[in-house]
Amino acid sequence: RKLKNKTILHGSRDYYQIEKEGYIIELIPIMDIKKVEEADNITDISPFHAKWVRKHKKFTNDIRMAKAFAKANKLYGAESFIKGFSGYSLEILTIHYKGFTNLLKNVAQWKTKTMLDPENFHKGEIKLNKSKMLGPLIIIDPVQATRNVTAVVSEEKYKLFRKRAKQYLKNPSLKYFSPEVFSLEKLKKRKGSLHYLEIIPLEGKRDVVGAKILKSFEFIKKELIAHNFKIKDANWHWEDTAYLWYIIEETELSKKIKHPGPPSSATERIQSFKEKWKGKKLYKKDGKSFVMIERKFLKPEELIQSLQTHQYILSRLTEIKDQKVYK
Repeated sequence: RKLKNKTILHGSRDYYQIEKEGYIIELIPIMDIKKVEEADNITDISPFHAKWVRKHKKFTNDIRMAKAFAKANKLYGAESFIKGFSGYSLEILTIHYKGFTNLLKNVAQWKTKTMLDPENFHKGEIKLNKSKMLGPLIIIDPVQATRNVTAVVSEEKYKLFRKRAKQYLKNPSLKYFSPEVFSLEKLKKRKGSLHYLEIIPLEGKRDVVGAKILKSFEFIKKELIAHNFKIKDANWHWEDTAYLWYIIEETELSKKIKHPGPPSSATERIQSFKEKWKGKKLYKKDGKSFVMIERKFLKPEELIQSLQTHQYILSRLTEIKDQKVYK
């Protein structure tokens, strides 16, 4: 049957996306296989995952709670720009720990590294390829002994899950199931100067587009730090439009900074350095040389403004629509 108004997305296997009645529906072709070993692609194993989860129907409501909890606390999503928990990994965890409350009790006690093998494929000693053992959480796929379901989970999301589990158990509340609404007004009330960018992302596959927004956010943050601006907090938010924000300590920077030169003993290099910075006084201290030069950016908004035309940013965003500063 022909699909109308379809978008073809490219991945490990091309798939289709259609929009219908306000919903985005993805159609992913898979192989009709009888054994996991016959799979050409991870998506081919999806029916096996579904079959395993269906065997544990009594935990259906607990799984719903676990997913709602993860979504509300920004733990949900295995995309490369989130590095959190996939729906399947939350299903496995809830089933393995026998319910939502038990899940949080166990997560709260996780140590630096946690390894789980729900079907005991590895008989107590998990052995996988080194690349699959690097993360803080190892969960052996109940239908595929060679796969770590949570290989993408970052240290940050792992620690956040532990933190939120402890907080909930200490004071259970419905607020842990309600996503915090992004609010510019709340950000304005924070101490420090708020630097806020409204951007228009590129079009394309969500995972790829999200990764590019994240890289843009991190690039600006890195440049702010490199230019001695003290960041109190920073983050980004993405729905139709994306927002990057940085709360920066309001301190006055010196008008001049040290620009390092060669070691004092490197005579020839020192001479070249002096010629390059002709007109600047050369200083020597503790075996090192330097000159004092004018700081290029005294205000963070000046630096951010200059970065908007940087090729790194231009290649990852469609447009920076607006830049605002609130003090």
